[in-house]
Amino acid sequence: MASTSYENQSSLLLSVIRKLLDCYDDDEERLTQRRGLEEDLSVADDRMNSHVKAHQSELHGALVTFSQVDANITNAQKKVQQLKQSLSDCRTLLQCKRDDLKRLWAEDLKYKKILNELHLIEKVKGVPEELNVLKTNKHYLHATELLTNTVTQLDKDLAAIEALRELRVELRGHKERLHSEIIQELHRHLYIMYTPKDNSSKKASEQTVLSTTASPAITKKIDLSASVKGCHTRTLSRTHALEMAAAVMEQSATDGGANLKDTLESEEVIEDLSIPDPEADSAHYMAILVESLYLLGKIPEAVKEIHNRMETELLLILERAAVQVSVNAGMSIQEIASKAQPMLLVDLLKTCFNKFCDVVAAHEVLLQRLQTIRQTYKLDFDMYNKKDIWDVVQSVLQQVLSEHLAFDEASALTASPSTNALSNIGDIGSYFLPKKRPGTVQQAPLFKFGSSHHAMSISVYLKERRHAELASTGADSGFSRGMESSTLQTLVCIPQMRNITAVFRIICEFVTKLEANLNLKQGEHCVLYHFIHSFVEDTFIDAVRIEHNEKIHNSCKSEVVRSLADPKYLKSLQINKPMFQCVVVMWRVLDDLHHLMNDLPKYANRFLDTACKLASQFCDECNLLYRLLTVHGGESGRRLSTINVNSVPVVSARWARDEDISRMLRSLPSWKNMHDAANRAPYTIIPETSAYNLQQSQHQKESELLTSNLGNEQLRSSNIVLNLDTLKAIATLHESLEWLTVRMKELAMNLTMHGVGGTAEQIAPPPSNMTTLTPGIKSSVSENSLPVVDQGMLTLELIDQLSKISFSFQTLVDSALLVLHLEVRCHCFYFMLPAVSKSSYVSEGNQEIEPEINDLIKDFARLETHMQEVLQPAKFRYLFDGLGHLISSIFISSTAHLRKINPDGIKKMIKNITALQHSLSKITLNREATLDHAKQYYELLYLNSDEMLQLIAEQGRTFNQQDYANALKLIAQSQRMFDYDGLLKRLEALALHFSVDNV
Repeated sequence: MASTSYENQSSLLLSVIRKLLDCYDDDEERLTQRRGLEEDLSVADDRMNSHVKAHQSELHGALVTFSQVDANITNAQKKVQQLKQSLSDCRTLLQCKRDDLKRLWAEDLKYKKILNELHLIEKVKGVPEELNVLKTNKHYLHATELLTNTVTQLDKDLAAIEALRELRVELRGHKERLHSEIIQELHRHLYIMYTPKDNSSKKASEQTVLSTTASPAITKKIDLSASVKGCHTRTLSRTHALEMAAAVMEQSATDGGANLKDTLESEEVIEDLSIPDPEADSAHYMAILVESLYLLGKIPEAVKEIHNRMETELLLILERAAVQVSVNAGMSIQEIASKAQPMLLVDLLKTCFNKFCDVVAAHEVLLQRLQTIRQTYKLDFDMYNKKDIWDVVQSVLQQVLSEHLAFDEASALTASPSTNALSNIGDIGSYFLPKKRPGTVQQAPLFKFGSSHHAMSISVYLKERRHAELASTGADSGFSRGMESSTLQTLVCIPQMRNITAVFRIICEFVTKLEANLNLKQGEHCVLYHFIHSFVEDTFIDAVRIEHNEKIHNSCKSEVVRSLADPKYLKSLQINKPMFQCVVVMWRVLDDLHHLMNDLPKYANRFLDTACKLASQFCDECNLLYRLLTVHGGESGRRLSTINVNSVPVVSARWARDEDISRMLRSLPSWKNMHDAANRAPYTIIPETSAYNLQQSQHQKESELLTSNLGNEQLRSSNIVLNLDTLKAIATLHESLEWLTVRMKELAMNLTMHGVGGTAEQIAPPPSNMTTLTPGIKSSVSENSLPVVDQGMLTLELIDQLSKISFSFQTLVDSALLVLHLEVRCHCFYFMLPAVSKSSYVSEGNQEIEPEINDLIKDFARLETHMQEVLQPAKFRYLFDGLGHLISSIFISSTAHLRKINPDGIKKMIKNITALQHSLSKITLNREATLDHAKQYYELLYLNSDEMLQLIAEQGRTFNQQDYANALKLIAQSQRMFDYDGLLKRLEALALHFSVDNV
């Protein structure tokens, strides 16, 4: 701008001069130009005067300032002249006294060195106390720097001072102890103190701790001594690093791909002396400890010691967790070890799982810090990795699981000389098996010194030392109460294989997290997965099968097979009838296997297969028992092993086994009525005439079948079951197996509905007071995730097999009930035929009922007593339902065998019928009108042949033609003179009556 204004002014002046030169010859024009210039100058003067007047104060100040600056420059020039003169004089004087000045300078250096050494000695003498204060306050980084710098000074600057020899030895001992203390602190935070926190709760504190602009009076950056080369950079804690990642993400995207790791490593780990609790942030505290170890030069030794002590520390965690579980349970560690409480094992594993995950997270923070140290300072040492940590964790978990699952006992139980169930476990499983050395014989010691004074003293010392170790590592965790016990151990319940059912699911969840943390490939599994899978697949399932097989075998032995179950237990199942103990045992087995399907869903298929095999085996045993009870002599206590194919069953069993007869009996309405009795109204009243007609239609076919097959020959005692205890056993077998069959059908139905289409989470274990089984289980999760059913998916083939077995039981149940039904009727033939099939029934004044009828009545009374104790009311009614119709048929058909009868004999026969009617009425609570029909038939015998025919003509027929013909024959034969021609005529007249009615 200034140069442009100057050029304008120059051009203006040249323009004025050019005008004046142009009018040089013309005076008038020159005057005109002059007057114009004068006018412009006057205007410019006015403008300048106005500007000066307006800026008078500023112009005056500028002039004053200029005069002052000019005066200062003048004074400075004078001083410079004087200084040059002084320097010239000084040089002259120095050249004159050079030796004296050199001597004084040397003495000054000597005295300064002596003063520095004295000051350093005073400072070094206070280092031990300062170290103790710093270590007490957990400021290990300051303590390490102070100690290393001091030891370096003692070894170099103060090495010649013999008076500091003791202090030098003391500080070297401090250095060794400090290394051990830092290692101990590091282990304490790795295995006890470290707990992952939320970023939000740690952000403020970490920004204060890790701030790089902190005041030097408060914070202290470590300056390496001469022994430490390079810049001592300290990265942030892992948690703060994660927070800063988000802050630099945008910058890293715009600066050409800046490295986030370099950004984080540029921060320094700083130990803040103003923080009251340096351990509040474990990650930062461990970073400080690692820095301290680096200053001590102990990083490789520390890494090796941490790796070697890993298993020991994890076992200590396990031990402290066991003590904590005992404290929470309100018992000592010895008491809970003798209790069958697997849920305490669940609590133990949950505690250990959570703590082990924290330990792995702490090791990850430590490994990240160690990796940074190694890369920053180009160190060369071996490091462990995350997989090594998880391997040790899995090894410790295998030890505690082997101890609680009784692994050695399970292995011995399932192992056999030919095939060992544990042969496929692998290296990890075989590690926990006892190793046998061939060719060595273990000899018993001659003497034992366990109770000697020396041994007891050592034992007490070791226990106290153990308590002190746990107290020092777990004083802040509330374990002091549990350490009152004399012996510390990790058992929290009785060791047994069944504990796997309680812990299987949480182990699977832990395995899933573990495998996700290890980033295993598809189809790969961790060691703990193979251990659990091998134990369940090769040991536990076989042990369960052997256990249940032994239970069923013991309950089916000949001497106990007919033993009854405990009534109190049956009452808890809401069962009011006696049942065989072997059936209850079988139900317990199925119920247990079903619970195992829920508890171990992955192996549900194996358990269902075991259930099918055991149920099939038990079905065979029940068939043998049924054959024992239904063969001749079965009531004499024969063993099941004596039953063979040549054993002859009783008549009722043969008929029940016959498919045609069995199908016919089950097609009768009485069989359906028995099953529908529960759905019928309890007080339904049926008119007597309708009841009679209904009974006639229901039981006539059965009575005809039985009378035609059994009415013509006398049954022997070997053809029926007279021992009522045997009949009661058959009834008990029927009720027991029917109850079991219902449960098996429910199980098969529920498995079909839920076992193939549902998940394990949808299935809850059944309450203890329920008698029905709960639905089955299935999962749609793939094989690679252990926690849910995968290969254990229940197959339809096994469910169908279970249904077929229940059908076999149902067939046996129906056969047993049919045997009872037929056996009661066989008793009627056995007792009645000798009494009513006599050739002559002429009685002279003796009208007492027949002894055989009395025996039958007593037999009915005993049957009623025994069967009511065992059978349900509907089935009890089924046994006696239609029995009156059969007895009536026997009485009526017996006239075909009589040759003679008199009025007293008729009365006696009617009395027999009345006695049986009264006995049956008390049992069935019905009138038994069919027996009135039999009495009406015998009352016809009071008439003569013509009166009978006239009665038929007047009142119609009541009986069939054969019954009337038998009555006419018996009346004719009972006369003194038998009129054969008259009998033929009356039979023709009878036939004519029936033919007319038919037309």
